[in-house]
Amino acid sequence: MGQIRDHQQAFSSIFAWSNTGFNLADSGEKRIAQGLWVSGQFFKTLGVQPLAGRVIGEEDDRPGCGSPGVVISYGFWQREFGGNPEALGKKLSLEGHPVTVIGITPPGFFGVEVGRSFDVAVPICAEGRIGTFRAAPAV
Repeated sequence: MGQIRDHQQAFSSIFAWSNTGFNLADSGEKRIAQGLWVSGQFFKTLGVQPLAGRVIGEEDDRPGCGSPGVVISYGFWQREFGGNPEALGKKLSLEGHPVTVIGITPPGFFGVEVGRSFDVAVPICAEGRIGTFRAAPAV
């Protein structure tokens, strides 16, 4: 995607994303969170500023990113953390892998598809470690 971003002349910015589901449970019955795999330009291109913390940027989406930080939606923050501001820095388990909450999106941001919201956004670089990325059309 870097080649496309760096050599195209039609768009000021591009990003990639894909929908997925992440199991939040470490054991027992599955608890699925609606997830988004996102490239480092996702939030910047859409002009999304965090309600708290920060959003995923290019520095977060590098090959071999290890244990990535994740951004949670406002709705997920309310449901899972009761709106507690101390959710920033807390760990979530996605598919049995610990990840740190680095940001919370504003209440009006639901994702990029009409009628479909997300709970957790994860940088694409974590693909293979946490789950499998299936590319959606680039914008």
